[in-house]
Amino acid sequence: MLYIELMGSIACEYGWPDYVPQERTLVSVPLAEQLQFTGRFQIKDGPAIEIREAKASLQLSIGGGEPRQLFTSSSQSFFLTDDVMQLSFDSPNHGTVIFGTRRDTFERVPDATPKP
Repeated sequence: MLYIELMGSIACEYGWPDYVPQERTLVSVPLAEQLQFTGRFQIKDGPAIEIREAKASLQLSIGGGEPRQLFTSSSQSFFLTDDVMQLSFDSPNHGTVIFGTRRDTFERVPDATPKP
């Protein structure tokens, strides 16, 4: 989403402490365990996000934007390396997106594909 990218760039330029990418610890979580978090999700009062498998890892796309690699900080938490955004799941269907001091919940969007 353009808004998130703009905020990240502005925050980096002006050194806003709540929005500066921070050092995080990468935790090894088997891909098979991560796959439960793939799908489409809707951020409350925000854009849709999609998490999908790509080359032995997961990728995040916000509002149909360019996919970005997700990294694991726990078995239910993910982060990006190029900004402060983090995703924390309460269950495979629900979680919180954290961007600096802002926290927004998200829910899985049901698959509209008819089942045979």
